[in-house]
Amino acid sequence: MKKRAEEGPRASPLMLNRHEAAELLACTEDSIDRWIRTKGLPVIERGGRGRPWKFYAPDLVQWKIRQIAPPAEVRPERDLEAFEARRRSVQAELAELELARRRGEVASLADIERMMVSDFAAVRARILAAKHKLAPILAPIREPNRIEAILGKELCEALDELARTDDPELARGARRARKRSTSRTAGAPASA
Repeated sequence: MKKRAEEGPRASPLMLNRHEAAELLACTEDSIDRWIRTKGLPVIERGGRGRPWKFYAPDLVQWKIRQIAPPAEVRPERDLEAFEARRRSVQAELAELELARRRGEVASLADIERMMVSDFAAVRARILAAKHKLAPILAPIREPNRIEAILGKELCEALDELARTDDPELARGARRARKRSTSRTAGAPASA
């Protein structure tokens, strides 16, 4: 086991030997030597001839942070310009949002949530009621394709209720999807 960088009653847990410094920085001891020579890794006391190396852990951590993210050039006038540009951009976005709110183009989350809960409750009720509506219709039918077509139509109507919209393009898309779904079901081969 490696010895601590300092022994005795005054030993600091923050004082590390070369092996411990390498573990802290997740590197090899050779990297520690190279970084001392080339990158200015801070060392309290160089070791050798039986003397341990001494490193102060907080200094090593600060050095590593500087290596990962070198300090940016500080130019207060540039920072102020960037801040002012960002402030103007945010103010413009807020003005646009306020205008959209006044036009009625923006809804509150509470309103949207109420609408969704209401719509989902209606679809749920419609789907749960389908068994009572469809049981007498489906009971005498023996052809699986016809049963699937009737079920598909009822489910599509329930889902259309959820997808109802004032947007004509979205409404056309929903109708096309329903037609594709019912035509696939009606033309499907009978299952065993």
